[in-house]
Amino acid sequence: MDPRLADHTLALLCQHAIEHNVTLVASLHAVELALAHFPRIIGVRDGRIHFDLAASEVGREHLDTLYANEQLSPQPVSDAAETRWTPRC
Repeated sequence: MDPRLADHTLALLCQHAIEHNVTLVASLHAVELALAHFPRIIGVRDGRIHFDLAASEVGREHLDTLYANEQLSPQPVSDAAETRWTPRC
């Protein structure tokens, strides 16, 4: 979604959903937009529901664990990796 139009677009979509009594589901990575426009936030991590809360209940700790990038954390080196020799040119 275009960042400059996102707030306006979400407001229009939410109003349309209310007027037509339908559920609006949006997949957003812009947390501030989600918290501003939706009463309920479902955080999904690795294909699983991480939390399902009212927007007012979503705290920094929820978002930190949802968006934590474990792949960037130092990983212990296995014995196999330590003993492998790679020839260099």
